[in-house]
Amino acid sequence: MTFMPNMTASTRMMRVLQPLSWRRLPGVIGDVWNVRFQTGGGGHYLAPNPRLVVFLNCPADALSFRIADDAIWRSEVGSLYIPAGVPLCIKVAQDCELSHLDLHLDSGPLQQRLDMLGALHLASKPVLRPFSETISHLAHVLADEVCRPRRPDLVADGLVSALLAEALDVRCVSEATEMLDSGDAVFRDLQVFVTSHLGDRITVADMADVIGVSESWLTRLCRKNFDTTPLRWLMEQRLRAAKQMMTEASSSLSDIASATGFADQAHLTRNFRATFEQTPAAWRRRHAVRNETKNASLIQDRRVNSL
Repeated sequence: MTFMPNMTASTRMMRVLQPLSWRRLPGVIGDVWNVRFQTGGGGHYLAPNPRLVVFLNCPADALSFRIADDAIWRSEVGSLYIPAGVPLCIKVAQDCELSHLDLHLDSGPLQQRLDMLGALHLASKPVLRPFSETISHLAHVLADEVCRPRRPDLVADGLVSALLAEALDVRCVSEATEMLDSGDAVFRDLQVFVTSHLGDRITVADMADVIGVSESWLTRLCRKNFDTTPLRWLMEQRLRAAKQMMTEASSSLSDIASATGFADQAHLTRNFRATFEQTPAAWRRRHAVRNETKNASLIQDRRVNSL
């Protein structure tokens, strides 16, 4: 189905100066608007799809913005990324004429773009950025392509990706690459999180959020560093914690299963046996025997040393 942007907008004291220019790209509709606002004007916008807005020639202190009705007003904004379903409010402090590039983004293709950059988590976070020469330059080139198409869609699509990366401050390609090379260090924060939530249901999305990457990047990290999947890594943490708790004679296997996130004792037993080739009860008995033997040996050594 062809992507068609849909936005609810109410404006006051605004006049369009030139006919709208627009261009369709894969998963994107690019608009260039030229308008005039009067002092006291403003608007309220709500769209079911994400938007990226870059002002091409707006006085820095003419407009103020806020995301949601109870947020703080922000001025000196050069570009905005508004996630799907997030309201945007504008108020005008002085008369101004401005042009701006609007990119209406299809959520699915946008997520694919960000996922490839290891930055899927940015899709749901509003971003209001001050003027940036890099963003302004990219936006002017893309706006010119919207108004006067001269280059193939593939080139314009590359400009969209570059503009998104700058406007959302995507640095996750290098950061994720560093993560791939950093080994166990990446998983320390994740291990702390898992340890403190062992009794809870933990999803791959939860774990990815903790270290600030997409689920696919978390999968790559687990494959690279541990040759396993995120869920298998999580299971290993649960089993390791269960094994530690089994060294305490006061804890029943049922209580240990509940504390380490297993559905019940049978669930713990199945996974424990699949990993360690023995049941938790058998492992616990052997551990107790080894401890008794070790303690008896220590007592004997003390007696010999005291003679």
